[in-house]
Amino acid sequence: MPWKNQGGGPWGSGPKGPWGTGPQSAGPRPPDLEDLLRRGQDRLQQWLPGGHFSGMGIALVLVAALAIWFATGIFRVQSEELGVVLRFGKYDRDAQPGLRYHLPYPIETVLLPKALRVNTISIGMTLIDDPARRGRSMRDVPEESLMLTGDENIVDVDFTVLWRIKQGGAGAYLFNIQNPEAP
Repeated sequence: MPWKNQGGGPWGSGPKGPWGTGPQSAGPRPPDLEDLLRRGQDRLQQWLPGGHFSGMGIALVLVAALAIWFATGIFRVQSEELGVVLRFGKYDRDAQPGLRYHLPYPIETVLLPKALRVNTISIGMTLIDDPARRGRSMRDVPEESLMLTGDENIVDVDFTVLWRIKQGGAGAYLFNIQNPEAP
């Protein structure tokens, strides 16, 4: 019996396998993108009153966005901080410790300097915490402590300055001093 060549291989024409069925895909099929978009639009229409992006639905979205924007103005001032509120970049007021509110970002911003704590600067020495002796040890720094007096004598001076920002002076501390944290 001669071989009949009908095209498509020995099983005849068309995309069939040896058992008469077409090619089978292995594994699950990916979801249809148009179907996903259609279902998402249907869900959105259920949430928005009045149907597809009506005036009421847009107003509801805008009110929610405005409420979230106003909620970003809540800030917390720690016990050792003093909040400095800036309105359009200019000093406006101080905020005491606690939970406070300012107008949201483009209008007002807040800086939180550590204004209520006692700061220390040590000149001529470095204090090192020593866990072995459960205390502090002092190391001399001669570059800072050696000074020339008016009568041309060299003295070794070690001292510590304790300072705090005065009440109501946080704005001046931030804006009238070039580098307030530098020793």
